[in-house]
Amino acid sequence: MDRRKPKGQVLTATEVAEYTFCPLAWYTGRCGPARRGLLSRLRLLFAPRSRRREAGLARHAQVGRMIGQVHREERRSRWLASLGLLSLALAAGVLWWFR
Repeated sequence: MDRRKPKGQVLTATEVAEYTFCPLAWYTGRCGPARRGLLSRLRLLFAPRSRRREAGLARHAQVGRMIGQVHREERRSRWLASLGLLSLALAAGVLWWFR
């Protein structure tokens, strides 16, 4: 007997975190994108943006910039760690040579 509950009845910690970050993205991921006709999509495209939507877009852009900065810092950290290990190996080689 399958003891798993259907997806609609169980929320995982990951889903709660996704919802906290962006409820619309969580809903779209859980239920799939809403099917809209061409007229509805055109109306959304040319409709004036609400303050909440503008705030959401600004927040997503801010998070995107922060993630980019984290990636750059990670690359820099790996490069510096590699340089440190190379320096350590070189120093050990010099010490071994002149013992």
